[in-house]
Amino acid sequence: MKVTLLSDVVLAELEGEVDQGEVARLTALIGHCLEGARSKIILSFKDAQHINYQLPMQLRPQVDDLQRRAGAVKLAHVSDYHQRIFDAMGLGDQFEQYHSVEQALLSLCDTWSAH
Repeated sequence: MKVTLLSDVVLAELEGEVDQGEVARLTALIGHCLEGARSKIILSFKDAQHINYQLPMQLRPQVDDLQRRAGAVKLAHVSDYHQRIFDAMGLGDQFEQYHSVEQALLSLCDTWSAH
């Protein structure tokens, strides 16, 4: 996983096989963001070939925490395959999804400019 800071947005680019270890690193990253001042996160699935089926379930509580703190997690480059995993876990429509990181970033700018 490659992590980049874009102004006040954390971009996590998932790569290859997103196994349970990578899921743990991702949830730790989001937890760290929750503890600090970072409340805007984009997860890019562009280079992820496979995601562990537990990823959507483990993300949901942290996304809820971020939303309670006026934050957000946006997903970018979600393939049909990845979408089916989210759907199978009953969370297919629980995350805002965008075709690109740029679109997700713009959506965060629009959201925060309204506050």
